[in-house]
Amino acid sequence: MPEFALSGTDGKAPVTAAAHGRTLIDGRQPPRPLQLQGDDRVALAAVAAWALAEGHPLITGAGPGAEAGHDYPWDVAFYTSGSTGTPRLFAFTKHQLDIVTGWYATIYRATADSVIVTNLPPGYNFPFVAGLCLAAALGARLHLVDAVEDVFTSARQLAGTHDRCIVLANPVLLEHPPNFQLPDNCLIDTGGAPLSTKAIAYYRSTVADLREGYGLTETCSLTHFDTEACDASLGTVGAAVEGAGARIVTVAGKPRVALRTPALGTPLTGTLEHTEDGELLTGDLGAIDAAGRLRLFGRHDDHLVEGLWPRDVLDHLGAILGTRTALVRHPSPDRVAVRLSAGADDRLVDAVRTATSELIGYDPRHVAVDTARGLLHSVKLPRVPPNESASASASAS
Repeated sequence: MPEFALSGTDGKAPVTAAAHGRTLIDGRQPPRPLQLQGDDRVALAAVAAWALAEGHPLITGAGPGAEAGHDYPWDVAFYTSGSTGTPRLFAFTKHQLDIVTGWYATIYRATADSVIVTNLPPGYNFPFVAGLCLAAALGARLHLVDAVEDVFTSARQLAGTHDRCIVLANPVLLEHPPNFQLPDNCLIDTGGAPLSTKAIAYYRSTVADLREGYGLTETCSLTHFDTEACDASLGTVGAAVEGAGARIVTVAGKPRVALRTPALGTPLTGTLEHTEDGELLTGDLGAIDAAGRLRLFGRHDDHLVEGLWPRDVLDHLGAILGTRTALVRHPSPDRVAVRLSAGADDRLVDAVRTATSELIGYDPRHVAVDTARGLLHSVKLPRVPPNESASASASAS
């Protein structure tokens, strides 16, 4: 595995990742598997790089314990976010990580001269694979930012000295677009943030090339990506990457997304649901167009409300939300629930309720609008609003 440069926003010079991890391990015999937890992003990434280089099994994140065989026929295990139930643990081999890392290198057009910028914890599956593993595979640079408000500034600075700058985003970051345009060699991956098509179009016209993709913890974070960024692909997560695939399976009258991928995880806790043909049956609803692009509608327990899915409602609310994210659910055929991100004021709540009730033609009492205390879609990632830096005192344990 090539070494790669690892840097943070502490002003220190970049370190060599695995070598720095070796100094942090300092001759100790870490447990097998080593569990990656803490707030010091650079330390966590360095220890993870050391573990990958040494073939030391690694678990990222927190969740219920798992009994595993002593031979460890896997290299890395990720916990799900817990947004759809108890966190579950899925394991992957180095070969599977290499496959997905290769996909990211292709869709990002990343090279050894590229830099990946993010404020997401490296123990989260998306930045672990698309950030740490990709940087390691290419010998590129991974720049880990502590404060949300520093991400776009760092990206603008680093883009000038690298051929490509990839920003791994989340809802908190995307709700606060910069007042400047990023250089043309920058690309933003939304990380699954629930943005309306209006918000996506705004980012593309005023900030940078922003793309949507799709993947689950169970699929090592990636199966689809919008490589086109055209009008026809707007609002979709693009087509399946080469080697993966999807189809729609009707279950209980609803269009469930079924996936096939060589990077399907092994459940160490929990189980996977499969179709009769052996595909992973996800909890997501969607449709696939003639070009193979996947458009996600909602979750398997959502209902059509006056012919509309949650995604339709989200896009309708785009003019009101701006770049703010929102999680729309249809818990029953006559109810719509909208969860706004933290900080939404009463005026926005009322505007969202009114616009939604007018769209579906129901009394406002059929529309529930509330605000989240944390991230909309994850209980694992703390919400760190602008001007409040995350603690960076803990280390890998």
